[in-house]
Amino acid sequence: MAEQIREDAEKEEQKEVNISLNTDTRINESITEKVSEDINLVVRRATAKDIPFLLALLSQVLEVHARIKPDYFVSGHTKYSSTELEDILDDDSKRVYVAEKNEAVIGYAFCEFKKMPDKPFVQQFKYMYIDDICVDKNFRGKDVAQKIFEHVKEEARALGCRDITLNVWTGNQRAFAFYQKMGMKPQKTTMEMKI
Repeated sequence: MAEQIREDAEKEEQKEVNISLNTDTRINESITEKVSEDINLVVRRATAKDIPFLLALLSQVLEVHARIKPDYFVSGHTKYSSTELEDILDDDSKRVYVAEKNEAVIGYAFCEFKKMPDKPFVQQFKYMYIDDICVDKNFRGKDVAQKIFEHVKEEARALGCRDITLNVWTGNQRAFAFYQKMGMKPQKTTMEMKI
């Protein structure tokens, strides 16, 4: 009898877990559907309160890079620490823009405002270097990256930049196709050789 009661209690507990999992899935699906229906995201400069979101997104993008180039990137880390992010956010030559929806950061662009070196053999101009763009894996394919990129382009224009530049790792076809869709063209190729 006691064993039967314990079995019934375990079955009831399992039902509660399944209901909870189904509810969480429906909530996530609902949020994702809402973003795809209403893409009115706020894209703005990042602040210190965004650091936890930035760290989570940095982890996602590092895992993408670690899959593409495991001989270079180490899985399980982030490109920047909290302290480094604070320094970046305080550096006026660096710009971090975030896409925010319902008070949650779901994407970012790490950028740097640069000038060509003062050398007689190169043209003098300002440009915006995009170090990294990431959209949360649950919101990819919903034009979030496009909104972030368009915001970066407008900011670069406002700062008097002539160009926007960035690097794409070989093997990251999705990113390469996205940047081409945004109008970017290859400028140069970095090559390597293992010795």
